Amino acid sequence: MNSLHPIIVLADNPDHPLFRSWLATIDHPVEGLAYAPTHHEFSPETGLIVTADCYHEPRVTLLRRAVERGIPTLVLADGILEYRNTWEHPQLPAGSLFQPVLGHKIACLGRSQARILESWHNGSRCEVTGSPRFDAYAGRTRRTRSPSEPFRVLIMTALTPYFTPEQHALVKQSLVDLKMFLDRRPSANGARIEPVWRLTKGLDREIGVDKVVSVLTGRDLLEVLQQVDAVITTPSTTMLEAMLLGLPVAVLDYCNTPHYVPPAWRITAAAHLASTLAELASPPAPKLLYQDTMLHDALECTTPATPRLQQLALQMVQCGQQARRDRRPLVLPERMVPTAEPLRAPAEKRFVLADLYPGQPQFEQSDVRALQVEVGHLRQQAAELEQRCQTIRHNAALQVQLTLAWKSRLEAANALLELGQNAAAAKQLLAGVKAVESSQNPPVILEALLALAPRLAPLDPGRARYLLGIAEQLAGRLGQAEGRKIAQRHLAELSAVVAGAA
Repeated sequence: MNSLHPIIVLADNPDHPLFRSWLATIDHPVEGLAYAPTHHEFSPETGLIVTADCYHEPRVTLLRRAVERGIPTLVLADGILEYRNTWEHPQLPAGSLFQPVLGHKIACLGRSQARILESWHNGSRCEVTGSPRFDAYAGRTRRTRSPSEPFRVLIMTALTPYFTPEQHALVKQSLVDLKMFLDRRPSANGARIEPVWRLTKGLDREIGVDKVVSVLTGRDLLEVLQQVDAVITTPSTTMLEAMLLGLPVAVLDYCNTPHYVPPAWRITAAAHLASTLAELASPPAPKLLYQDTMLHDALECTTPATPRLQQLALQMVQCGQQARRDRRPLVLPERMVPTAEPLRAPAEKRFVLADLYPGQPQFEQSDVRALQVEVGHLRQQAAELEQRCQTIRHNAALQVQLTLAWKSRLEAANALLELGQNAAAAKQLLAGVKAVESSQNPPVILEALLALAPRLAPLDPGRARYLLGIAEQLAGRLGQAEGRKIAQRHLAELSAVVAGAA
């Protein structure tokens, strides 16, 4: 084991099953990096960078910097390709979903995913590994329903079932139609239908099933899948998980988009519900065969995925080390993990980003040097903005601490005043002033002075007048007209009290 060349997991949660499922047993040191700023520099001795996030900053910049420095980078496909997420997701910059793959390699779930990504001009980057987190499904089976038991259907949505208001409306309508159908026709082929609802993004409340509780409510997905007889889901990776257990799977998709993992059953309109539910209850053998064929094309699962992904990672580490020793650029071979399809899929001529994303001017540019200079400027600007954000967060945290410090003194003084302990109260008020006076945070100092000095006025008029004078000057420097008026009002009130006492 070489501790000088660690595998670094670049993720919010490096211990997520996506990583832990295979890195926990790999014969190589592994380190997690939950956050790093855009200007972070990986050690040149880093063995491998592993991530699943290649569409959010700062990870995009970090990933590209690692590639530029010849550090091997491996992207994990964390789920199926979904058409709307790829092409109709306004929150993601155009081309973010593997167009191109930003690392040296991407670990694909299956052969069909690799073919699609290769057709997007990703060439030798694709490796077919499967997903180690699905290795746990090996040997697991669906339940065998007895004739007296209800036909139990899991109805679920993807973690993010929609990306636009229009998609939201269609997804909601599909679920409403399904619920109404089940209310009207609660049986299929003579068996009572028992729906198990597992909806996300508040859709359970929207369609009125949030209070529906079953014996499977709150259980892990794998446990639930083993206790149901069929699955209806919006497009999601759960399709593969259910297929692995031999469950018939229908995709609920009123958006009627293309499917990169073709299902045997599709529900794109309310008219499809009756026939689909009937077939899910008694699935025809040809459709189950089709589903198995699509599963084995979409997911490399006839053997465990863990050894394949570990093999790929270790080979990438070795290639990186050898390139550094030879002082040459890192170039990885194609198909480092042997598959039944050694040849890559041809790149599609229609894959032209300017045509695929009309209205996106960045894809109209073909001057690589100009784009490289622009990227350099954008990285520098991103680093500066990140530094400003860190400063703002630091100042905000400090401001909260200072505010709590003087307010706690003020509360203590008020309590002492109620007890008639005026001298002790005055000390607390002055301690509140001292808590902020050296902070070099003028807004907090002004706020504290305007709150503490008036309470100090009847106890120590001289010091109160002095503090209010400072507050008036400070408000003037800060351009806070209202704060200056408050200070002047308290000064006037204090002068009137002193004059009356004289």
